[in-house]
Amino acid sequence: VILSHNPFLIGEEGVIIHAGSGWETKTFPVIWWQEVINGISEAGLKTILIGETVSKEHGYVPVKCPENGIDLRDRLSVQDLINICAVNPILISNDSAPIHIAGAFDNYIILIPTCKHPDYILPYRHGRQDYKAKAIYKRLLYDDEPMRGQNWQLSNFKEGQKIEDLLPEPADVIKQAIAFYMQSKSLFCMNKNNQEETENGATVQYSAGGNGSGFMEPDKRGFSHA
Repeated sequence: VILSHNPFLIGEEGVIIHAGSGWETKTFPVIWWQEVINGISEAGLKTILIGETVSKEHGYVPVKCPENGIDLRDRLSVQDLINICAVNPILISNDSAPIHIAGAFDNYIILIPTCKHPDYILPYRHGRQDYKAKAIYKRLLYDDEPMRGQNWQLSNFKEGQKIEDLLPEPADVIKQAIAFYMQSKSLFCMNKNNQEETENGATVQYSAGGNGSGFMEPDKRGFSHA
């Protein structure tokens, strides 16, 4: 696709990664994001880094782009970003605008929720939020403090809390990205003992009663945790 305002040409599909920064509750350590990015790149998938510097407080974590990756940070218009999401099958992000843009397409979405419950972030497609989408986390801040603040988003931690308490292992995110990529290429053979469903030409797995398209066990709400 040729971007609307930039002469970039992306011929090979890849994994879009938005290492967004902002509130302390949704700004992940550089080392965590870098391990995710490097792992996906080492698996042979092209990484496409996106993000925009909005202010000193809001932008993206300064990770390094792999040699075989594409760095589009601070280089995209809104239309460019939409174009990128339209032609690449997978997005990995925290709570951010690209999640909602990807939700307008048939993309696979890997959400790392921290500041909000994933129910408030993941888009509805085909009447549900688990369509080609996975929320991965160690623990939800919301579960610890459901009545604090506005009752749906938490921008700061209480004393003693830290972001590492919530984040899944990078290996879990990498494994999920590889599984989604294989599904997007119709190469992922699902276990017949699980519920299977074919949608838009791609086989998508849904574990019994929970959020599907992945390898991890769902919790009682249907979202996965490491």
